[in-house]
Amino acid sequence: MQLKSLIEAHVEKTGSAKGSMILLEWDKYLPLFWQLVPPSEEDTPEACAEYQSTASEKINQKGIVVGVVNECYLACGSSVRGEEELR
Repeated sequence: MQLKSLIEAHVEKTGSAKGSMILLEWDKYLPLFWQLVPPSEEDTPEACAEYQSTASEKINQKGIVVGVVNECYLACGSSVRGEEELR
């Protein structure tokens, strides 16, 4: 279902004044919406052999990953580099 259809359905079910205004001024409001897309599988740590080998080689006796982590992607898309201890 497309964005405009979702807003139309919302207005129909709720009588939303804000939704009605967005539909009336669609060309003005459309650029204000963002489409979020999950990262590709190639960018996730599970698919990254370098990440897996680095993490598996750096586990200490307590099961804590210690040492240099080359690169790992966090949920927000940022990365951690350098000397780190991850618990």
